[in-house]
Amino acid sequence: MNESLFEDVAILYEKSSTVTITRHRIEHLALGNFCTTLHSFDSLLGELAGDDYWQGFLVSLKYLRFELCAAPFPQSYRVKRILTLVEELQYYLRFCQKLYPDLAEHAFAILKLLAKLLDQSQDPLLDKLIELTDTDQKVAWVIKESRLIPQVEELAAKLNLPQLYVVHPLQLRDLTCYDRLIVIGPTRWFPESVFTASRASQVDVLIFDWITDGWKPRNLFVSPHKSYGHSNRKYVTVEERETSRQWDDIASEALLSIVDKVSSVTSTLNKEDRDEFEDIVAICMILEDDWAVFVEAREGANTLVIDPDEDTENRVVRMLAEEIQPGMFILVRTSGGGDYIVPVADKIMGHQAHHARQYQKRWKELLRNYAKKHGLFKTSIDLLDLGSNLANETNVRNWMSPRSIRTRKYNDFLAILRLVGLADEAQEYWTMMKRIDRAHHKAGFQMRKLLFDQVKDLDMEQLQKRGRMDFKLSGEDEGGLTAFRVESILPETYEVPYSRIGQPFRLGDQRWRE
Repeated sequence: MNESLFEDVAILYEKSSTVTITRHRIEHLALGNFCTTLHSFDSLLGELAGDDYWQGFLVSLKYLRFELCAAPFPQSYRVKRILTLVEELQYYLRFCQKLYPDLAEHAFAILKLLAKLLDQSQDPLLDKLIELTDTDQKVAWVIKESRLIPQVEELAAKLNLPQLYVVHPLQLRDLTCYDRLIVIGPTRWFPESVFTASRASQVDVLIFDWITDGWKPRNLFVSPHKSYGHSNRKYVTVEERETSRQWDDIASEALLSIVDKVSSVTSTLNKEDRDEFEDIVAICMILEDDWAVFVEAREGANTLVIDPDEDTENRVVRMLAEEIQPGMFILVRTSGGGDYIVPVADKIMGHQAHHARQYQKRWKELLRNYAKKHGLFKTSIDLLDLGSNLANETNVRNWMSPRSIRTRKYNDFLAILRLVGLADEAQEYWTMMKRIDRAHHKAGFQMRKLLFDQVKDLDMEQLQKRGRMDFKLSGEDEGGLTAFRVESILPETYEVPYSRIGQPFRLGDQRWRE
């Protein structure tokens, strides 16, 4: 460990061993009325809340509610955001009285409460932030979501606070320390390490007084000095300043439950034209800013990721789907199609690419047609009879997939070509598939190198703060790549069309987005 790093660790340990966490309850009558009334209306709707009509009304309001509880904004942005949404939703509700006469009055009442926020000249959240931000201290405002940070930075730039930083919670995993952290929102919104492995000796939590927040910190760092019978662990003092006003409280988790991610993913798939013999088994990764992507779960299938916790040399790696963890950044193609390897591999093969791809397409189409006619089970049995060792329903489905190139063993490939009437050309087909396979491996190496050349000089702090970053690889004109932070991974597996693999899509109704 070099001297500088040792000093950083020592400072971090000192900061984390004497932490005071102060929870400040922010009062804002107009915003509280809007937030709690929206919550009550959602409960009143019951099962109707899941209908498309009411989703079109609720989702945009819930996003705005979260934003107003999670960050301060420039007044011009806040006014425009509220005014635009009120006008759009008033128009959206134009037939509500006829469709839902018992609910229309409640819905319009919410818009009236939202419009009242336009009359508010004061911003209690911003006032408290300014009060706590000492000009002589190194202070960080901690913002829950990356998409909110640019507007907060715009606001902060006008405050003449030279030592003020606006950070995402994942930026607090490095060794940078501050005099004070000001966390905006309930503690349950943030990784526990923000508080138990704090980068400051003073942590302030700003939370509106209608939001519940029952979290209590646990000791994490252990002192190196031990006495008999116990170890001396750090002590964290929590000073909670209660509000003077009583509300029908909203659970902190409820403010994050805006889009039902599982239902949204299922709905997206239901809109697709499906062919079970062209479907691929995949997992769904939830990405930064309510994006999602399907990643192939086939054995051996991998994808490029950026791991910000690794050193520079190992930061860009190919990983199996089951190895990818939240907090990593997955590389997806945001223009030109979902597979970023194929066009590069075709360039490597040059004039032979078209011919080789035709061979690949031909045997897969014939195998798929046979499976459609006879079923996957009989197809796998027939392949076993023809000399395959690994034929089963799962492997047959994988072999038919456009994303696979060839079988691992020649005897399985020969059995397929015997089945589809191409046995006499088996060696020629195998040679072509090996050519494609080699080109794909070279393409993957080339892509990693091109990406590494950009990532090695990349400011990881900015990547963590923004949650996504676009890349244009030198010499590639087939489309751009975007690195998205993985927020979570759904536990289910899905059968999805080949065309959906690697193609990011929005969750829920995103019409409200600017």
